[in-house]
Amino acid sequence: MLAREAFPETCCYQLELRAHKRTVVGCDHSLWGHINYSEYSFMIVV
Repeated sequence: MLAREAFPETCCYQLELRAHKRTVVGCDHSLWGHINYSEYSFMIVV
């Protein structure tokens, strides 16, 4: 697949990645033990 097929026009994009890992320590079950958040922006020029 060519980039032009996936991105038919010049445009800016924002990509967000959110992930969490539930941890169990002893008898404490934390629902939000570790949280990671990444954000990227990029521009495709065709």
